[in-house]
Amino acid sequence: SFFQYFLEILRFVAFGLCILFNGMLLRMISMSRRNDLGTYRFFLLAFTSADIIHGIVHFLVVP
Repeated sequence: SFFQYFLEILRFVAFGLCILFNGMLLRMISMSRRNDLGTYRFFLLAFTSADIIHGIVHFLVVP
């Protein structure tokens, strides 16, 4: 049906946006050399990496 087709397309778009934006955030955090981030940088890197992994697993597991 059209609704199932729409949900399938939405799943691919959401996965692509997840990888794109989290990848951009990961790059911005790792390239930033400002000291005001401090150890908070590692917290941000961990959560961004976990979000990318979660997006990949969710994309692969959902039927």
